[in-house]
Amino acid sequence: MGHREPSHPGPAGGRRRVPRDHRHPRAAEGARFLLDEKFQQKAKDGVIWIDEAGLLGMRQVRQVFDAAEKLNARVVLQGDKRQHGSIERGTTLRVLEQFSGLPVAQLTDIRRQKGQYKEAVACLAKGDILAGYDAIEDLGWVKATPELAHNTPLVDEYMEAIDTKRANQAISDRVLAIAPTHAEAAEVTDAIRLRLQERGIVAKEEHEVQTLVPLHWTEAERGDLNRYDGTEVIQFHRKSGTFQAGERIAIADFKPGMRLGPASTFSVFGRNTIKLAAGDRIRITSPGKSADMKHKLDNGSQYEVAGIDEKGIHLTNDWTLAPDFGHLNHGYVTTSHASQGKTVDRVLIAMGKESLPAISAEQFYVSVSRGKEKATIFTDVPTPELREAIQKADSRKSATELFNPQRRNLDRIYALVIQARMEWLRAADRDFASDGQPIITKIEVVKVEEKKRG
Repeated sequence: MGHREPSHPGPAGGRRRVPRDHRHPRAAEGARFLLDEKFQQKAKDGVIWIDEAGLLGMRQVRQVFDAAEKLNARVVLQGDKRQHGSIERGTTLRVLEQFSGLPVAQLTDIRRQKGQYKEAVACLAKGDILAGYDAIEDLGWVKATPELAHNTPLVDEYMEAIDTKRANQAISDRVLAIAPTHAEAAEVTDAIRLRLQERGIVAKEEHEVQTLVPLHWTEAERGDLNRYDGTEVIQFHRKSGTFQAGERIAIADFKPGMRLGPASTFSVFGRNTIKLAAGDRIRITSPGKSADMKHKLDNGSQYEVAGIDEKGIHLTNDWTLAPDFGHLNHGYVTTSHASQGKTVDRVLIAMGKESLPAISAEQFYVSVSRGKEKATIFTDVPTPELREAIQKADSRKSATELFNPQRRNLDRIYALVIQARMEWLRAADRDFASDGQPIITKIEVVKVEEKKRG
């Protein structure tokens, strides 16, 4: 295979860790690689390098491998099995490591953090969650919040972070707030925006904007017509039945003669509204293009709003989003799933009582490890309950893992049968081999090893 520079589909979940200009020139979203056969050709006779590969489902991994075989390309899957896996499939990296026989290389040197912060993240990376929590607590970074106005301390630190950012540094590189659930993220967002409006950073004149919220339905759920209640919106990323790639239709607008293709060709969204004003930061939640179709909008990228009118949402970089673009949200707070792969100076983690069921080892590890300088936890959860919650690990299992205990039992039975047969053969050797050498045993051992390798 000739040498070629790697083709980077980028973060598997479509999230960019750094601006496009700072990444490999071929960086692109994993979804684009799977859908765009022309783009796939850039990896011919080369290397397909996928970051945050744990966010890929097993079916997507198979699609990547199939493409690599056709392209005569090698595949590098980069990720951390202790972080979030695919929402739809889960456990991808764990399954590949345990059952595929693929070679695995480990990166053990943490470079994002330093000092005791680095030691805390190292504990979390090894699965020693409580030791990592204790190290963060020793740094004084676990803050108990009051029942009333419990978001106030987080907002105070958010404002302090943006007040001390470096010249020309983007706010999105300086500070990020993370919450376990969308509901708590919305509460924290409201508190941050109110303070920004009081400071005059965000205008008080607001506009209500329609948004589309990914429902994260599995392929089986998308294909189940009984699941739809008529409020959903479908967007097609490949030709599907009577629809073309890029088209969008509300379920309520379906007419006779319209036909859907396979569920793998479209995504399903719910409807929502948010309030936006000049000065607001927004985050793109699904890939798209500007209103004039000249500029690509990457999933996870952030922009500042300059103004809003009937022509759309105008950004400070002179781009405009169409009024019905929809794939956006406020850019102040995100969930740990959406933050995976990001790096900021300071991360502020809200962990309120209302989000307790969503707190987990993966959520805690991903959230804490986003920062370079500091990770502060704001919580009204009693310490014993919080320590218990952050130890909960993702219990979802793939079909491979579910069936594996049965296979292990069969392997043990097979080993016992082989052991009994070997003992019988040794006895036969003693009785019949003229030179005392266990000739039959040697032959049988070779056969057994070959069977086990097969």
